Amino acid sequence: MNILSKLENITIQAIDRFPPEDMEYCKQEECVYQEIFHIYSEMAFILEDTNAKLRGYPSCPYIRTLDENKDRVSDCNEVFINNICGYFRKKYAVTVDEPNWEASYDENGRKYTKERHDIVPLQYILESVYEQMGGMSFEEKAFYELKESAREAVTAYTGDSKYTISNAKLVVDDFYNSRKDRVFERYMATVAPKHHSFFKALTHFEYGYYGIAQKYRFLCEYRIDEKEGIYDKHPISSAVINMVRVFKNGKVEIAFKSYGTAVKFMEKYFTGIPQQAA
Repeated sequence: MNILSKLENITIQAIDRFPPEDMEYCKQEECVYQEIFHIYSEMAFILEDTNAKLRGYPSCPYIRTLDENKDRVSDCNEVFINNICGYFRKKYAVTVDEPNWEASYDENGRKYTKERHDIVPLQYILESVYEQMGGMSFEEKAFYELKESAREAVTAYTGDSKYTISNAKLVVDDFYNSRKDRVFERYMATVAPKHHSFFKALTHFEYGYYGIAQKYRFLCEYRIDEKEGIYDKHPISSAVINMVRVFKNGKVEIAFKSYGTAVKFMEKYFTGIPQQAA
């Protein structure tokens, strides 16, 4: 088997890794994209020819330039790439960066630079998505990213642990930026992205989906005034959690149903991070 045949086989195997329902969506999106793309491309060709014929005539300024029409085609390409990548981001809760279609790349062993107004093959986008998974399934990648983003919530900037488990209570120090406002003379808690990841982990632990359960959204608002009850005890309707409490010193307390459940949660989502030293 020659090198070209091997490359073709690898490509087929990569695309075959996508579930049929995903491929159905991608194929439908591709059909719409190609139809619109060819319309814009034909318009660009017609107007380019018209420009050539009318060059020097007073009517010439009313005709779009070739570059302007190519911009329409380029915009079409960007929307297609964004729609395909966005589909996988939304469905599987994974990070998918959009590939740069204008960059140089190897295709069938030949390296060349594409024009931004060349048509984008669906295969090109899917290969990029597949490569970004790093050999993991979408579920594995989503879980890996959740754990990585949540680590900061239970560790200090030095890398030291900020949590302890006592009885059935998980306590994390310096979770919120909590301070007394000098103007309003009231305590306020400021939320950082790491809080969102922590509550996403709690939601996934309880329900198995990626996102933030409605009951935790109040605790994830950007800035919370003590008048809104942020420092009260918050009963949680859950099979594994009884209550969440935020303290004015910035610490948060999660009261699980049992000590074993609290340990299980930390071992699953914060693997390798020991409790802080006494």
